[in-house]
Amino acid sequence: EQAGLVSKKKEQYYYVYTCNEEVMNLTLKEITSFKNVDKFIQDERIEKYKAKVLKTFFKKNTLVKLPAQHKKKLIVLDVFINMFEMGREYLEYEVDTIINKAYDDHCTIRRLLIEEKMMTRNKQVYIRID
Repeated sequence: EQAGLVSKKKEQYYYVYTCNEEVMNLTLKEITSFKNVDKFIQDERIEKYKAKVLKTFFKKNTLVKLPAQHKKKLIVLDVFINMFEMGREYLEYEVDTIINKAYDDHCTIRRLLIEEKMMTRNKQVYIRID
């Protein structure tokens, strides 16, 4: 379980173990050919941190509260920017409608997406950028 090969879930009096299919489907060559183990470990930690932040600030796909810490705020903004297609032009009301599906304060999210250079704005036309 510590190696990530299986996970367990308690069902009444028993523990049910499940194989991690993602790991089990790797070939031996893929498993043993890590060129940068430290990067892999760091990436895994980052993903766990992101999941924890999202679990804290989102309930049923709705943002409960905008985090104050910049690093956490970027993780939350990443959720919102992924609601938009790359390169497509959106009118302001379309941006507001999309944001409102997950958070009531569309003005704040829209402004933060611009400030963090995730979107551009020209008059009332918004475009997601890379």
